Formats: sequence, C-alpha cells, structure tokens
Amino acid sequence: MNKKFLLIALVAFGLAGCAADPMKPEGVDTGGEAAPSDGAEATPGYGDGDINAMAISEEGEFGNYPGDPLSHRRIFFEYNSYSVEPAAQAVIEAHSQYLVGHPGTNITLEGHADERGTREYNLALGEKRAEAVAELMSALGVDRNRIVTTSYGEEKPLELGHNEAAWSKNRRVELIY
Repeated sequence: MNKKFLLIALVAFGLAGCAADPMKPEGVDTGGEAAPSDGAEATPGYGDGDINAMAISEEGEFGNYPGDPLSHRRIFFEYNSYSVEPAAQAVIEAHSQYLVGHPGTNITLEGHADERGTREYNLALGEKRAEAVAELMSALGVDRNRIVTTSYGEEKPLELGHNEAAWSKNRRVELIY
C-alpha cells in the first residue's frame, strides 16, 4: 500500500513540475516601459499634445503610446537631487489630470536612488524624490490622501551596473497605480 501511495505521489509531483506557466493575456500592459525598436536610447521626451483618452483601457491600464505622457511611469532625477526636471512636468501634469478625473483611483510614488551614498542617505533621498512628485500632484489638484509615498533607496535598482548610464536610470520615482 505504501509503495502505491509513494508511486502516485511521485507521479503527481512530476506532472505538477511539468505544468506550463500561466499564459499572460494578450494586450495587457504590465507597467513596464517599451524598449526602443531602432536601437536608440530611450529619451525622457514627452509629447506636447493633449492626453489621449484611448491610452487607458476599461480596466484602467495605460497603453504604451510614446507620445502620450500617461504612458510614462518613471520620473528621473539628477545626481544627489530631488528637483523635478521641467521635461518631467508634462508627465506629472498628465497623471494628475487623470487622477483628478478618476477620484476612485489612488497612486503610490516609489522613490529610488543610485548606489552611491549610504543606505540611510539613499532612503532619505528616495523619500524626498517621491515627496517632491507628490507635492506637485497635490498642487495640481490631486487630494494628498490619495497619494502614498515610499522609498526603496538603492535597494531596487532598475539597471545593474557601476557607471553613470546605470546610475542615471536608478535615480527615479515610479508611479504605481
């Protein structure tokens, strides 16, 4: 009896290990940014047109439209700074306008830093970056109670590496719906 049970258990575990990964539904944006297809470096440029209402599906997911500020979910910062660059203001304005128009939607702003500096300093800098974006959104009409800020400091790098190219991508605030 024990041998039969053991054999059945082994077969069951073997079949479970061979199970296919769950399929991702087509057309669902998981929040990542699209890589440029021509091999060029992605730039933080933002469209200068109106917000495209079609960029948001019925489920509230944002599309991946390079000219639409809503499709950008990362705000980048200069070294050792928490000042929002003028180029990023269009993105913040677009997300603020979306939040004002959708009062049931909240946002989390995750602040990040590059690896230079102490852990404590980078956590504080990430928090200042998230708060800087939150203050701008609040000034643009978003209720501050709908904005959550957090900091990961250097703990969750977007790009691994010990050079300016990697560091510049890690100095950011991520907008999470």
